[in-house]
Order: sequence, then structure tokens, then C-alpha cells
Amino acid sequence: MKRGPETDADAFKQHLRFVRKADGEENAGADADTDAGADDRLTKAAKAFEAQLYREYALADLSRHQSHQIGLRWRTAGECQAGKGETSCGALDCAATEPLTRIEVPFTYREAGTKLTTLVKITVCPSCEDKVTFIARRERDKQKKKKKKNSSSKKETNRAETTKK
Repeated sequence: MKRGPETDADAFKQHLRFVRKADGEENAGADADTDAGADDRLTKAAKAFEAQLYREYALADLSRHQSHQIGLRWRTAGECQAGKGETSCGALDCAATEPLTRIEVPFTYREAGTKLTTLVKITVCPSCEDKVTFIARRERDKQKKKKKKNSSSKKETNRAETTKK
């Protein structure tokens, strides 16, 4: 038997969406056992909360970037007025204002049991940019080393064949 959310806050979190697609997705993620009236109320509350967020730029939590985990969230009105994520670095623990780079990164997340991907804009300073691109850069370095190793072993094989002739 499926248990419903323990508190109103848990029920509210079930209805929040990082990117809300369309009106048809309204009931996704809601328990089948919940009352339709309560479900509508929570969906409306979630939509009202999402309407207050500023979705041009996201803020990033880079504290666990080395374990391939980067948290993203949209800016609130106070953060938008303060310029966080637009005129200053979008990393939560950084306050750098110059030089800044705006990058667009693919963000994969789970919502209502479904794996989703969206492109998100982040404004970051050079040190935070290194953290955001850490995973992709490490994968490129591995591929380069692998290609270099394969090409050097092919050269050695070719040299051995030419010396035998």
C-alpha cells in the first residue's frame, strides 16, 4: 500500500516542477489516493510559487562537483534584485563580479519518476566555470589519452613491421 506524503510541505514538493511543460502534466507525480480537490489546490499553489521564480538564469550549488553532482535552482525575486546569477557569479558560495562568463549547460534531473533534460543558463566566474565543466573536461582528457595511447601503439606496430622487412 502506498503511503501519502507525511506533511503539507511534502505534498507541495510533489507538485513542484523544475520546468513545467503544459497543463496536461498537472497531475503527474501526484498519488492516486489523494483527494482531487486537495490535488488541485496543491497544483495551483505550486504554479503560483513557480510564477514567482525568475527563470532566465539558474543558480548552482557546486559544493559536490567532484562527485558529479551539481545542484541547480531558479533565482528568487530578492536574488534577482541583488544581481545574483546575472551581474555576479551564479554559484551559491561565490560573490565574484568580474570577469563573468555565461554558459548554457544541459541539466538532467528526475521529476515525478521521469528522467528529464533541459538547457539552463548559468553566469559564472572562471574558477566556478572550471567546476561546472569539470566532468566534461575530465571525459575529454580520458578520450585524448586513450586515442594517444592507441595511436602510439599503432606506430610501434608499424615500426616493428618495417624493421622485419
